[in-house]
Amino acid sequence: MIDLEIALSPSQLEVVLQDINLNNQLITVVGSSHSAFLVMRNLITLSSHLKIVYLFRNPDLKFAQQKEGWISYDNTGLKGEIAGWAKNKYPILTVNNDQQRISRIQINNSLSPDHDHHLKECCRVIYAIGYQSNPTPRVMIDGTEQKLNFDNSTGCFNGLPGLFGCGIAFPQRVVDPAGNVELAVGIFKFMKFLKLVIPSWIQP
Repeated sequence: MIDLEIALSPSQLEVVLQDINLNNQLITVVGSSHSAFLVMRNLITLSSHLKIVYLFRNPDLKFAQQKEGWISYDNTGLKGEIAGWAKNKYPILTVNNDQQRISRIQINNSLSPDHDHHLKECCRVIYAIGYQSNPTPRVMIDGTEQKLNFDNSTGCFNGLPGLFGCGIAFPQRVVDPAGNVELAVGIFKFMKFLKLVIPSWIQP
């Protein structure tokens, strides 16, 4: 397995694969995110003979689009250079012919034994699926454990005054003018959320 952080860096990816003859080798990429497409582009650029088995859940590609005063799919859509690659290069690489470089396989929820044969055929696997959050700390009041029910609009925990959350574990829920609901993830979005909600947090 190759760590996602390494796979996102073309130079580091080249180093970890330098001892492998990539001619007609298979590497599995798992995930449907922006990171998954960055990884696939890096792999395709690294070798003209390497092939990719791409395991994904959502078959619909989303692209961030600048609107008048807002951005559609700002948090979940592909952006910048990788959006251009996904529109122009990716479809060609997935065509089922002798030149196919990327084999697309849709999965339901998570990897199961049914997918083992795909993984066994590959020399490496890269998981571009984000992270699994750690358990939240136990909160006790008068000897009773409290249930943490986070409000993504206010940053508060319902029924627990004085306890707040923000960041990757507790992002803001946003709705764009088209009605798309997303979680706002990114350092500047966390800062924007804090500026919005802190005044209400510090009210007496």
